[in-house]
Amino acid sequence: MSPAARSVLLNFLSETAPGAAQAYQAALSIAGFTDFPGRAQFLAHALRDFANRLPDAVLGEQTSRQDAVKILNELKKAWSAQNAPPRLGAVTPSSNSFDALLGSILTSWGTGQGTKRDLVERMFRAWLPAGHNSPELLAPIVESWMQIARWAQSQAHFDGTAARSTPWSDCEERLSLLEGLLSSTHAAFFEVAQELDAILEDANA
Repeated sequence: MSPAARSVLLNFLSETAPGAAQAYQAALSIAGFTDFPGRAQFLAHALRDFANRLPDAVLGEQTSRQDAVKILNELKKAWSAQNAPPRLGAVTPSSNSFDALLGSILTSWGTGQGTKRDLVERMFRAWLPAGHNSPELLAPIVESWMQIARWAQSQAHFDGTAARSTPWSDCEERLSLLEGLLSSTHAAFFEVAQELDAILEDANA
């Protein structure tokens, strides 16, 4: 995307979702540096936050986030209540309280993932004109967005070794695809049908 088009997109995001726009601007700033340690991880982190939070901001809603430490403490407490000390790889104790808690956590997690996808779909449906926002047309757009979010999540943190190296071309590809999905699905930027065809053809190549 050209600098001029990025400026238009950033202005639109700043008016529509200021908080998410900051994450996009951070991604652009990181991409503007030629090289520094952890560049790919920092960009992935910015893209993850942007992809996850833009639908919340646009629709005025927020997906629930699981508190991992709190969940693990609750599971440990339920496990200990069965007089079974926690051991890595051990079979979980059979108990109504433990099973109920674990079931509740897994159900909540699954619901949260479904809610996130639903928000992304509703965001694009609101932007696309009638005739271009059917479930069939939205499905590959939403999936592309979710794939970017999953990739960014997987690349956003250092793993403590020097062996991991995220190719910068992967980062540029995801940033470009994300920008394309946004610009092509909002009528203020490009002809919707032609741009969508080009973006999805590249994504599926």
